[in-house]
Amino acid sequence: MKHFVPGQGFVMTAIGRVRYTFASLGGFGWAGIALCLAAALVGFMLLPPLRDAVASRRLELTRLERAATQHTAPVRSAAAELQAFEQGLPTRSALDRDLVRIHELALERGLRIEAGEYKLVQEPGGAQLRYQLLFPTHGTYPSLRAWLAAILNEMPHAALDGLTLRRDQASTETLEARVRISLFARSR
Repeated sequence: MKHFVPGQGFVMTAIGRVRYTFASLGGFGWAGIALCLAAALVGFMLLPPLRDAVASRRLELTRLERAATQHTAPVRSAAAELQAFEQGLPTRSALDRDLVRIHELALERGLRIEAGEYKLVQEPGGAQLRYQLLFPTHGTYPSLRAWLAAILNEMPHAALDGLTLRRDQASTETLEARVRISLFARSR
């Protein structure tokens, strides 16, 4: 004789239904369950390090914001800025070396410089000199451009004041150019 246990029929029915459901899932059902379990596992593994990374970035951002608001760079007056600029200029004796170097750079790039015009001008205020140079030259556009770039890169105290280009015929590569350059120096 069987003994009746209260609730056992319900448990047996529920277990039977679960077995039936798992048996009827098929390959796609099991693959879906496996993907859901894998996603949950990856989520639990990746979320804590990501939360830590976000928290550290927020702390770094807060620190940078505080540092930006507490910027205490020394402020120099306009006179101090001008004096620092003038001290960075070369002396008058260096202008002759610069002139020789300009001619060397032209020769290195295959440019012909005809007789140039040179004029030394005292700037208003008396602290700076300007050596105004005018060079009529002949050469190709790439060599002319390379020459000017070399001058401006090697001599931060140089300024290109003007450039006039002329070509006799459109088919020729050689240009006739008039280049105006200023070299700045300190007068004292």
